[in-house]
Amino acid sequence: MMTRRYRPISVEVAAPITLGNAITVSDANVVRATNSAASTAYLVTLVDENDVTIGTMTVLGSETVLIDKQKTWKLFAGNAAIKLVSVSYPA
Repeated sequence: MMTRRYRPISVEVAAPITLGNAITVSDANVVRATNSAASTAYLVTLVDENDVTIGTMTVLGSETVLIDKQKTWKLFAGNAAIKLVSVSYPA
């Protein structure tokens, strides 16, 4: 299996845990979300610029996912154990 490569283009931050504090993650088009909790899954929510929910996903313990989004869309999570960083498109 080939490994996909991408690079960080911002500083990794703990996910905000409320809609009111949701962030664009440096206006990213692609965000890497990592659950730093080993055994607890947390919900990640993607909202548009008007705070309307676009979608949600559960990130399992120790799992990493890439989230494709528009620059103005924002993210928040059920726990700050979710770490967010903007990344380049996978190559």
